[in-house]
Amino acid sequence: MVYVYGQIAYFAPQYSFVIKTFGSWWGAPRVSSRKALKGHTEMNRPTFFFFFGILPLFVSPFLLEFLATTTA
Repeated sequence: MVYVYGQIAYFAPQYSFVIKTFGSWWGAPRVSSRKALKGHTEMNRPTFFFFFGILPLFVSPFLLEFLATTTA
């Protein structure tokens, strides 16, 4: 749990930059208006959590193992 909060705190400043990209993936408009289609804006936070919280957790053991085998 500490890992998750640490990742969120570390990558929080980047959230405002990547949220627009994630929104375009899910069909959310960049500027909300009554005429624009809404898309799935509820998927922005889980996508951010996956890319900046879960993915580094699962990639790091493989990276460490790769580095350990190449340097040995």
